[in-house]
Amino acid sequence: MDVSYDCELNFSKDFEPTSFKEVASHDKWKESMQMEYYALIKNETWKLVDPPLGTKPIGCKWVYNNKYKVDGSLDKHKGRLVAKGFS
Repeated sequence: MDVSYDCELNFSKDFEPTSFKEVASHDKWKESMQMEYYALIKNETWKLVDPPLGTKPIGCKWVYNNKYKVDGSLDKHKGRLVAKGFS
């Protein structure tokens, strides 16, 4: 892979990361994750509890998407924390 092309891709408005490692160097994506976290806390969506004995907690992961305006321009970056329902 051409290194110059890789740098262009990472800074494109259409760049949608697939892992936290890719997000770590992008402030806008980290800000979107922070906003999602604050919304989960504010809305009391979940609370931290100990799992019942003999069970394994369901994991979670971050999913990243770009959101666009009607005219096709970039509106915002959206990070969502989702449960790994397949577990």
